[in-house]
Amino acid sequence: MRKKFNDTGLCVPDRHYMADISAKLDRIVRLIEDGQYFAINRPRQFGKTTILFLLAKRLFSEGEYLPVEISFEGLGDETYCDQKLFFEALRFSIDHFFQIHGLDDLSRFMEEHGPVETFVHLGRFISDLCKQAGKPVVLMIDEVDKSSGKQLFLDFLGLLRAKYLAQNKGQDVTFQSVVLAGIHDVKTLKARIRSVTCKSKRHVIELKIWRGPEYHRKGLKQLSDYLDMYSLDEGCLLIFDFNKNKEYRQERISFEGKRIFTVWV
Repeated sequence: MRKKFNDTGLCVPDRHYMADISAKLDRIVRLIEDGQYFAINRPRQFGKTTILFLLAKRLFSEGEYLPVEISFEGLGDETYCDQKLFFEALRFSIDHFFQIHGLDDLSRFMEEHGPVETFVHLGRFISDLCKQAGKPVVLMIDEVDKSSGKQLFLDFLGLLRAKYLAQNKGQDVTFQSVVLAGIHDVKTLKARIRSVTCKSKRHVIELKIWRGPEYHRKGLKQLSDYLDMYSLDEGCLLIFDFNKNKEYRQERISFEGKRIFTVWV
C-alpha cells in the first residue's frame, strides 16, 4: 500500500507520511515511569490520538506496562446523567480494549467481577483490575473534552486523584499512570460551558468578568476552543464590567476564524 498524507483522524506509520515523534514518545514514557498523571492538550489535528495509539503500541511491545486505551468520544449526554450508565460505559470501553487485543484473562476478569454501582465499587474495581493485570497499568483516555463540565466525570477524576495519593502512601493499588488527551488542560475541563439549543441549533455562551485586554483575549481563545469542541464557528461572549465608568456596548469579533458576538454589561 502506498503511503499518503493524512490530516484527519489517526495516522498509521505504515500508511501515512508522518513526522518523527519518537522524542515525544520518549518524554511521555519517562513521565509514565515516574508514575505521573498528566494531560496531552493540543488543538484539533495536532496528533493527540496518533500519539496515544503509538504510545500503546510501544508499551505493548516493551512489555513492562499494560496500556489501556479508551475514548470518551461517542458517549451521549445521557451517560453523564446516570451513575450506573457512566460506570457501565467505562467498563465496556475497557473490556472492549481487552477483547480487541486478545487479553482473554482480563476480559474474563471483567465478566466475573461484581457490579459497579457506586464510586466505592469503582475504586475497588480499579484496584482489583490493577492487581489482576500482573504489571503496572497505564490508563489512556482520548477525547476527554467530551466530558467537560460533567459532574460525574469530575467525580471520576477526583477518585483517580484520591487513589493516586493513597498509592503514593502505600495504602492503595491503582493505575501506574493516567494520560488524558484533549484540547484543554485538566484545569480547564472543570469549567462549565453554557450552551443552549434553540430551533434545533446549539449556541455556546461564555461568561467572563472584565479584567483588561489581555484577560479578554484569553477569554476569546477559551471560547474559540469551546466552539471547536462543538464543531461550531459562532458563539457569544458575555462580559460583566464592574468598573464605575463602564460602557454598555456590543461588538462582533472575528477570532481564529470564529464569529463571536460580544456584549459588555
